[in-house]
Parts: sequence; C-alpha cells; structure tokens
Amino acid sequence: MPSPLAHASLILVAGPVVLRKAPRLLRQPHGPRARRNTWALVALTGVALAIPDADFLLYFAMGSDAGAGHGGPGHSLVAAMLFGPLFALTATRLAGARFWPAAVLGSVAYASHIGLDLLNPGRGVGVLWPWQDRSPTGVVIFEGAAHNDLSNWRRHRRTFLNEISFAAAMFGLGWLVARCLDRLRAAGRAGECRSPASVEAGS
Repeated sequence: MPSPLAHASLILVAGPVVLRKAPRLLRQPHGPRARRNTWALVALTGVALAIPDADFLLYFAMGSDAGAGHGGPGHSLVAAMLFGPLFALTATRLAGARFWPAAVLGSVAYASHIGLDLLNPGRGVGVLWPWQDRSPTGVVIFEGAAHNDLSNWRRHRRTFLNEISFAAAMFGLGWLVARCLDRLRAAGRAGECRSPASVEAGS
C-alpha cells in the first residue's frame, strides 16, 4: 500500500479547498479566532487523510498480525461514514466548525485514503466490508511500501521516488484548484458589485 507520504500529500489539494471554503465550514468565519480555526480545520483534515492506517497500530496492540489485518474493515466505506460524525464532533470543539459540513469533510478525507490504497498492486482493501472481505485493486499508480520487508532498500527507494512524484503532482493540482477557486470567488464579487449598477441602468 502507499506509505504515509502519499496519503499526507493529499493535504496539498485538500488544504487550499478548506482554506477557501472556510466561510461555509465554520460557525463564525469572521472574527479574531477565524484564522486560527481555519488552520486548525486544515490540520484536522490532514489527520483524517492518514487515520485509516491506525488499524495497523490497533492490530499490533492486540497482538494480531498487523500486516494481515491492515487494510481490512478500517479501510471500508462503512468506516468512512462512521468517521465523519466523529470528525465533526472534534472539529466543532477544536476548530469551531459547523457539524454537518465537517462530517462530510471528514468522511471524504477518510475515503480518499481508501481510494489511494486501491491504486497499487496487492491483496486489495476492505472497501466494501462487510459485504466483501477485500476488493481487488484497480489502476496501479503506486508500487506500495514493503511493510513486511524492511531490509528491501531497493523497493523503498523506488517507492520513495514514486510517491515524491505523486506529491509533486498533488502540489500542482492544489495550485490549480486554488487558482480556480480564487477566480470563481473574484467573479462572484464582481457580479455583486455590478448588480446594483445594472439594476439602475435597467430602470
């Protein structure tokens, strides 16, 4: 599966979206705490992007085969839907977020992690659990980290270069998304400024 580097790089796209959609995500988008709450929500989104891999630690703590259990029920759409409200509860307390928009954000961030895990060769992930134990992977983009072979440095090097390239692509995509959102916001403001004049002209 992709390493945490690939999953963390998704914040390069999610971050600009959260920053620009903060007025819809926060209960009080203006005021002395608005900037702090916006960045807190970005940080929480970064955690949500990586948290499905916590199942690895859970299986390890239980004394089970962490490698065999990793990618199971914790990587399902059911888990993503259940995570959304938990994320929202945290975001409302720590970032002053609105509950339901934050719940959607948390579930989407969680599901994006699952989506990346489907883009590498391997035994699949439990995306459709409990109806299907593991779903096969689709288009292969990542070679995947060799969690069970820590001495395989050649594989680690290829994985690192692969995921650095992906992070660079996410940086470029994030820049494009930010520009598009800024242009849409500027166009909306321009429309609001022109509307009174157009009303007067029409009258």
